[in-house]
Amino acid sequence: MLVLERKCGETISLFVEGQHIKITLASADKGRAKLGIDAPDETLVLRGEILSASPESLRKIAMI
Repeated sequence: MLVLERKCGETISLFVEGQHIKITLASADKGRAKLGIDAPDETLVLRGEILSASPESLRKIAMI
């Protein structure tokens, strides 16, 4: 795992299979962070708790 430190408004860029994904730290306060994710429409972005859901839930998501 790569751990990066960012100030509010700073970004991290990912390039995956020719696509540019930009993550911006929108705000951070009291141990919580708000992230803005700018990715192509066809990119599926899921929170961690969704990924740990039941296989049935993941199948439904995959149909979107």
